[in-house]
Amino acid sequence: MDLFTAIESRRSIRAYKDTPVKDEDIAKLLDLAQKAPNVACNWHFTVIRNKEFMNEISEANRKIMLASGNPKNVAKAEDPNFNCFWHAPCAIVLSCDIKFPGGDASITMAGENICLAAQELGLATCFMGSSNMCMLMPGNEEIVKRLGLPENYVPMFSIALGYPAQEAGPRPPAKPNTVNYID
Repeated sequence: MDLFTAIESRRSIRAYKDTPVKDEDIAKLLDLAQKAPNVACNWHFTVIRNKEFMNEISEANRKIMLASGNPKNVAKAEDPNFNCFWHAPCAIVLSCDIKFPGGDASITMAGENICLAAQELGLATCFMGSSNMCMLMPGNEEIVKRLGLPENYVPMFSIALGYPAQEAGPRPPAKPNTVNYID
């Protein structure tokens, strides 16, 4: 698959088969993630394949969403099938050193590399910020500790990763008025 095709065909998938992702595929994705443009390589990747831990994170996020008062979040959290990782067999938590400006941009670019490379490998992804809500809230320090992050690193995003259990829907058209040129 060429790069343009990967970009055009990649979509966020929210239903996954229970099939484990191959170790060599995860290793390849993480290697390619670290080839992204970066600011002082201030990133850290935590691969979670432990379903119990993923469910614990999801339940902590559910509680935050239910208490948020945001009708959209409450409705999602009330769904009995709610899982912030969409029941994927694997998740990658993307963290960066908060002491370095630009770390969030670097980790986002690394995440894009993961998503595009996964597309090439026949894997599906969903890049998410909301899955990390509980990791940023007081009272959930034990969850963050279990991620094994270096000092001063903060979880910014997560990527659900696995084999798709649904077809990618059509890509919505580009939003108008999102580009301008200054000559």
